[in-house]
Amino acid sequence: MKFLFIDVECANCFKGTAKICSFGYVLTDEKFNIKESRDIIINPKSSWDKYVIRNILTYKKASYMAAPTFPQVYGKIKALMQEPETIVFCYGDNNDLRFINDDCTRYNLELIKCKSYDIQQFYKVYNEQQFVRGLFAVADSLGIDLSHLQEHNSCDDAMVTMLILKTMSQKTKMSPQQLLNWYDKNITTALPKKKKTVEIVNQ
Repeated sequence: MKFLFIDVECANCFKGTAKICSFGYVLTDEKFNIKESRDIIINPKSSWDKYVIRNILTYKKASYMAAPTFPQVYGKIKALMQEPETIVFCYGDNNDLRFINDDCTRYNLELIKCKSYDIQQFYKVYNEQQFVRGLFAVADSLGIDLSHLQEHNSCDDAMVTMLILKTMSQKTKMSPQQLLNWYDKNITTALPKKKKTVEIVNQ
């Protein structure tokens, strides 16, 4: 089994539709040994939200504009997410997976179906609370060293997502698979307002 941790950043979400500008990922085995990690920079072929330019971008705008478009990297992203025996992890997957769906729809590409879990929901069950702070705040609360990582860099955010799951596994003394089983068992009772993660999350 492989674990794929992903994070997506967007140039804008005007009119409720995301235009992706980066897709970061960290691919590991079941013991969190990193096999591959990369930040795929994408030309959004769209205008830019001023807030994104001021607060989100981790590369120069020109780097994004010179990058491949989403259809040009779609094959790589789809292959990663649909690799057999691979589970996808996001932080707030309603955002990341919806963003991917938006660009698939925008370019008339087949939606990417995968098995995924939301680490934000994991942490809610783990910490027995309904409200959860942002990615880096949660990592900091778990004692994870963030000094070498840059927030909003997609690859770094994916790395932090991986480190959160790894740390929860260590603190609970459960293997990743045991942790997944524990989460599946407890999610419906611990968080009754949330639906259990399903096999296909793109909807």
